[in-house]
Amino acid sequence: DSLLIFKYRGNIHAIEPACPHQGYPMSKATVSDIEDFGVMLSAGVTCPKHGWTFDLWTGEADTGRYRLGVWEVEVREDGLGGEGEGQVWVRKKER
Repeated sequence: DSLLIFKYRGNIHAIEPACPHQGYPMSKATVSDIEDFGVMLSAGVTCPKHGWTFDLWTGEADTGRYRLGVWEVEVREDGLGGEGEGQVWVRKKER
């Protein structure tokens, strides 16, 4: 199984690598804030093919009843005492 893992606004996200609508690759998707009248509500990822936006926390689409797979992510210390950012662990169970 493949996942797309990236960092946005200090949070690491793991999502399925293809749009659930028609399987278009999400590797070229854009990430942005989801706002309402200037108030930030969440973060979203927009499919480059159809322009649908999916909430990065829930996976829910702004159009239709499609849902993007999102996974829980945890950053763990690398245990080496260095200044690295640690290791990214992803839970197999969907949120």
